[in-house]
Amino acid sequence: MTPTPNRRDGHGDGRGRRKPDRAQAALPALVVAIVILASATVLAVSVADEARTAAERNGVTRGAAVTLADVLVGPEGPTTRRRNVLDREATLALSVGTVEDAVPAVRGRAFRIRIGGDAVSEWPVEERTILERGSIRGGERASRIALLARSENRTDRVHVDGETTREVSATARTAAVRVVSGNVTTVRVDDRMMLRRPDGLRGSATIDLPRGRAATVAFEGIGVVEMRIERERRTPVVVRVTVDG
Repeated sequence: MTPTPNRRDGHGDGRGRRKPDRAQAALPALVVAIVILASATVLAVSVADEARTAAERNGVTRGAAVTLADVLVGPEGPTTRRRNVLDREATLALSVGTVEDAVPAVRGRAFRIRIGGDAVSEWPVEERTILERGSIRGGERASRIALLARSENRTDRVHVDGETTREVSATARTAAVRVVSGNVTTVRVDDRMMLRRPDGLRGSATIDLPRGRAATVAFEGIGVVEMRIERERRTPVVVRVTVDG
């Protein structure tokens, strides 16, 4: 008689090898899953790092733009006569070196400074780029409202006899006084004594006038005085700053 095969010894129909075969077949899929998971983790970390770096870079660039705009209209700015009042000549002559000295944060960065005025004002200012360095491909922007000022001089001859007065407008900044002839002893602005010499003023002198209001300049004595008034003419403008890189 032929002995009956023993199924428990793993021989015969091969059913005993199914579990190891299935485990071996699952290994490649597991390896692929692990590789995909690792790749996704690395990619996610890389994207997060890039986003954080970009945000930090944009934040620094934004800070540089805001600082530059603030400095340009600030009281100690390289082109201001006082807070929010830009000197026209100094503004148009602005240089890269001056900007970098005033705002070190823009060193090595591309930037652009534009200025534009009100088309309906008495003294319109066309929008223009007053300074640009490098290539702007977007960047961060900041704007400030200010006044652009320029000086105009007007000279009058005043014939003094006793006490003689002249009215000056609120836009007048200074008065340069020179005695041409005679014996003029005193110069006052409103009730404030500015110049006095009992035996007569000599040469010329420049006196400051009140800011933002009209004033009265009074002379005492007998003679002729030349008075040159420096008047400030202003127009509203918008300063636009772009910083990139």
